[in-house]
Amino acid sequence: MGGSEFVLNVFVGFLILSGIILDKMGIRFTLLLSGITMVLGAAVKFYALKYIDHTAVTNILGWQLPTTAFVAYCGFATFGVGVEMAGITVSKLL
Repeated sequence: MGGSEFVLNVFVGFLILSGIILDKMGIRFTLLLSGITMVLGAAVKFYALKYIDHTAVTNILGWQLPTTAFVAYCGFATFGVGVEMAGITVSKLL
């Protein structure tokens, strides 16, 4: 679960996309977008752990995973995109 924070940033390229958004749209917009992304990711993770049936199972690439774990993984990955975007923006700000 902890490694999901970096999956989208490193392997899918959201880290580069965050830098492009920062250069094109500016510091204020990027900080606002990163904050919204973090809140959205935290809300998805909260929803997964609170409201999804804990006995439900989903099949992903042949692996049987609890649905709560998969949705929480996606929420934490989304949260990680916002964290990295905020880190890049704050570094540029300083």
